[in-house]
Amino acid sequence: MSLPVFKDIDAALAALSGIEQPQYKRTTASGGCIHDSAVYTLEDGQRFFIKQNTADRFDSFSNEAAGLQALAAGNVIPVAEPLALGKNDTSAFLVLKYIASGQPHRDTWAQFGARLATLHLEHSAIQYGWETGNQIGDNPQSNQWHDDWITFFAEQRLQPKLDKARTALDAETHRKGEQLIATLERYITPPPRPQLIHGDLWSGNAMINADGDGVLIDPAAYYGHGEADLAMTQLFGGFPQDFYRGYHSINPITDGFEQRATVYNLYHLLNHLNLFGRGYLGAVRNAIHSLV
Repeated sequence: MSLPVFKDIDAALAALSGIEQPQYKRTTASGGCIHDSAVYTLEDGQRFFIKQNTADRFDSFSNEAAGLQALAAGNVIPVAEPLALGKNDTSAFLVLKYIASGQPHRDTWAQFGARLATLHLEHSAIQYGWETGNQIGDNPQSNQWHDDWITFFAEQRLQPKLDKARTALDAETHRKGEQLIATLERYITPPPRPQLIHGDLWSGNAMINADGDGVLIDPAAYYGHGEADLAMTQLFGGFPQDFYRGYHSINPITDGFEQRATVYNLYHLLNHLNLFGRGYLGAVRNAIHSLV
């Protein structure tokens, strides 16, 4: 579903709130490193979460909104709700429904895992990929359609990131990376059908709302393999064990997942190496050398 597009934030807030000239308090939100994010609180108490950046980021915001809408279809799992887009000569923005944060209850993480598994099983396509490219962190992510998962992951995921990281890698590690890609069918297996996944599911891209439910935010969505989502939940902080018990209760993972997870997470480690530099070099080298 397409979103309304406004020239400025004031016009968007007026249309969304029903207040002709809304007065608001802007509170900078922490946690993001790419966009200028803030909570806008109107005089009647309505609140909106708005991400803002330069005008050339409009497509990035549009792609994020499309991913959120796809993940929300069917009401399988709570997802941040995009409300409007904006663009003018100098800036672009995305308006989202405000989500009040809360505390997990006893079943929060098990339910969140089970809901993610249900999303993976119930939402599928006939090919791997996405209608457009999108962003993974602050790097582009290509999503050209493929009939084969292994070819898709080799050509659209690992190879571009390995190519970009070449100057940072020693010759032996790069050679083994190329060998891994050339023999990828030894390491990963396709799902029964292409599955809708979040695409960037580390702990910072999930939050607990006021009802104690896990909510998906900031996706890099595409049709792939649910194992790639599950693998990334183990990176950069990880999720509680109840999350995995909940996931496995709906979609049990077959033997060999830990090796497959290393392959899937190599994509994100290479991306972080390309984004943030040599602090991720050791993790990339360890992953490649443990596989090949």
